[in-house]
Amino acid sequence: MHPLVEVALNDLSVTCFRSAVHPQDEDRIKVTLKALKKHQVELDLDEVERWLVSENWDARSIQRTIKWARTIMEGGTVQLKNKAAASSEKEIWTHLNR
Repeated sequence: MHPLVEVALNDLSVTCFRSAVHPQDEDRIKVTLKALKKHQVELDLDEVERWLVSENWDARSIQRTIKWARTIMEGGTVQLKNKAAASSEKEIWTHLNR
């Protein structure tokens, strides 16, 4: 797994409610995935899924995260719930590279 993917997943695991993703958590996940894609960080969805399982994320939260990741990695778009309150891709990228 790419080191920045691991940093991102650790960060999400600390900041997001794993058993039922809150809309703000959903936006954070999506923006994080978009930042990784924008900076051409490879994402192995099988590895990500295994990692989320190992961190005890809820099955539905895992499925949704993998679905968003697949959409973003394939060049698709995902809708943010509250774009005005969401961190920017630049902020997330800076945070991941601290």
